Amino acid sequence: MTAIQEYFNQYARLSTSGAYGDLTAFYAPSFIAAGPNGNQVYKNDERFVEWLGQVHQFNLRTGLSDMTVLNVSSEAISKSYTMAKVTWSASYKKPGTANIVFDMHYLLYHPTREAQIVMYIAHEDQEQVMKEKGLL
Repeated sequence: MTAIQEYFNQYARLSTSGAYGDLTAFYAPSFIAAGPNGNQVYKNDERFVEWLGQVHQFNLRTGLSDMTVLNVSSEAISKSYTMAKVTWSASYKKPGTANIVFDMHYLLYHPTREAQIVMYIAHEDQEQVMKEKGLL
């Protein structure tokens, strides 16, 4: 297992553990969230922690039970930056619901041993996919 795979495995464990405040360590002081509906710059501050709490509550309401890394491929862009494509599998408690498999790209900054997410790009609209699967 590569260091980047382990990084995202740790991210997955924290994302469903309720320790969402610990996820801030995975992000740069400011970062870009992008997807099919646009993009936005965020600061890794108290408001971000509050937003992560809202995301956690949303995940609880929708029955998210586990996030699993299925595959990670990465390419060094420079000495300090790596682009990683992560294929995720999200499982839900709702009976009869198949896992949702989706891809995301992450630009990681790693001037030291600890990588930080500078940008992530979601390939699909999460809420639309969840509606299609009957989770919303």
